Amino acid sequence: MTDQKKRKKVPVRLIERKHSGKVVAVWRIMESLIKEHHTYLADAKIALAYHRGWNEDADGRVKLGTCAKGSDLHRQMHGYDFVITLNENVVPNLKEDQVAAIIDHELCHARPAMDTDGEQRFDERGGACWRIRRHDIEEFSDVVTRHGIYMSSLEKMAAALEEARTRPLLAAVDKPAEPDEEPKVVDRDAWQALPLSAAGINGKVGKLLAEAGIETIGSLAKRTADEGQWWWRPITGLGEVSAEAVQNRMVAFWKGHPEYCEQ
Repeated sequence: MTDQKKRKKVPVRLIERKHSGKVVAVWRIMESLIKEHHTYLADAKIALAYHRGWNEDADGRVKLGTCAKGSDLHRQMHGYDFVITLNENVVPNLKEDQVAAIIDHELCHARPAMDTDGEQRFDERGGACWRIRRHDIEEFSDVVTRHGIYMSSLEKMAAALEEARTRPLLAAVDKPAEPDEEPKVVDRDAWQALPLSAAGINGKVGKLLAEAGIETIGSLAKRTADEGQWWWRPITGLGEVSAEAVQNRMVAFWKGHPEYCEQ
């Protein structure tokens, strides 16, 4: 018994792709997202893992997941280009679309390292080179387009789940009844017809997009969803820096207009 107490806890465990002959949910979700939205990761070797015991930060938020790139040494040892780690105390308790949003977010961190010709780099041993992409602002615009502004609500949910897990006998406090109010009807599709200027996309960039037939926020969202991360390449005069500026404008737009996002 004494030896058992002294054993060090291991909070991380790899998630096997199959259990009882079936592909487990998180693997199925990740593979579907790669096939539909992250085709540039088709040849990347990605591991999934669970972490138990992440604590909330000073702002009351709980980490939902991380994406780490394997070093040259790690790739020689286990072959993984990336490891996506999910919060085991939270993720299994979420709905599938919420889990998809989290995994989609982490996949957005994983990017091919490109050379000056826009082609993926390879090392001297013929292995593909990869990099970790930073957030556009606080969230990836692609993820916001596909899942809405989900992170804040999920982080709060995660904190509540952690509270319930660590204090299961805490009695619930009844909230006072709210006065009856007429529900507000919001047209969640109204954003699609808004001009790009509504998101602050103007000037030369706005003109280049308009010349390419992208004049509304809806047409921009469709273009990025259909074409993926390189949606801007066919547009003459629009480079990667301008494309990221467009994505940043869109993230700011979604953050400022939560009424257009699914709850």
